[in-house]
Amino acid sequence: MKFIIQYRIKNHQYATDFMKRLKYDTWQTWKKYKTEKQRDNAFEAVKNRDSLWEYRKWTM
Repeated sequence: MKFIIQYRIKNHQYATDFMKRLKYDTWQTWKKYKTEKQRDNAFEAVKNRDSLWEYRKWTM
């Protein structure tokens, strides 16, 4: 099982045309972790750091 943080663009107003062309409306894998605890700690660090991106936890 892999523990993942995914991201997608949240604020379309400030998105560049390049980002829109790459379809950042869909969820992209940001980083993979070996344990759920590592992922949860990383998620807490990034979830509120930027208003342009939205993050979520995911398990494969």
